[in-house]
Amino acid sequence: MFTPTYHITDQMLEWLSEIAQIKAMVDHAILLPAREAHLRRATMIKMTHSSTSIEGNTLEEYQYPTNSNLLRVTSSRSTPA
Repeated sequence: MFTPTYHITDQMLEWLSEIAQIKAMVDHAILLPAREAHLRRATMIKMTHSSTSIEGNTLEEYQYPTNSNLLRVTSSRSTPA
């Protein structure tokens, strides 16, 4: 059986509790479809930048295409009634 070589401090438990509370708030937040699409696109650009940086690409985030069909993202939610 695996026995971890660390211990969880009171500070770590406090941080985990804060993270859980914030995650619950985010999970229940209502986003407008346009805002959700913007956040998804920004996330895709950051993920692409991180991934290609590992492979040696020297482009900065602002240098990625802004009007590419490859980066077209729409909301996954329907418009609220």
